[in-house]
Amino acid sequence: ELGSIFKTFTVALALENKIVDAHTTLENIPSNIKCSIHEITDMKEHPKNLSVEEILVRSSNVGSVLLAKKIGEEKFKEFIHKTKLTKNPDIELEEVGNPHQINWNKCKLETVSFGHGITTTPLQAVLVYASLANGGKIIKPNLIKNTKNNKTKRLVSEKTSIEIINILRKVVTDKNGTASLADVDGYYIGGKTGT
Repeated sequence: ELGSIFKTFTVALALENKIVDAHTTLENIPSNIKCSIHEITDMKEHPKNLSVEEILVRSSNVGSVLLAKKIGEEKFKEFIHKTKLTKNPDIELEEVGNPHQINWNKCKLETVSFGHGITTTPLQAVLVYASLANGGKIIKPNLIKNTKNNKTKRLVSEKTSIEIINILRKVVTDKNGTASLADVDGYYIGGKTGT
């Protein structure tokens, strides 16, 4: 489980489906959400009202759950399928990681929205981030130099890609961001902290 890095996927999916924009404010966000017998909370206290951008910058589990509920399970499943996050990586290696299959039972949508209850390899997570950051085009990893990589299929639009890049930059530069130690002079760093 790679944890909070999945919040980027939740926000990208919400933006791509035009459910919200980066500055849409979710009001009266509860301090916890009950899901079956479990309670989902944030690691630290956040303001009651957060914009979609702030949900990612501050790394709010509860905010991610609220966005996932707006997106819906079917669209989330489509995204997981399209990104191949739960499949073996397709790369020129004999031994690759094998993610566990997802059983979409109670609370799965909620926990996947903030990166729990789903496993993937770091390579696959990097591929999704690369696709989100390169204008939205899905790439195929390779280890052989000069291998053609036809970037024709889209994961998200170029507009969503630009919005995600800007938000990931704020995770590093904003005073409430979780990755301020990664802000290095001379580099335009963006990213998302995770478990």
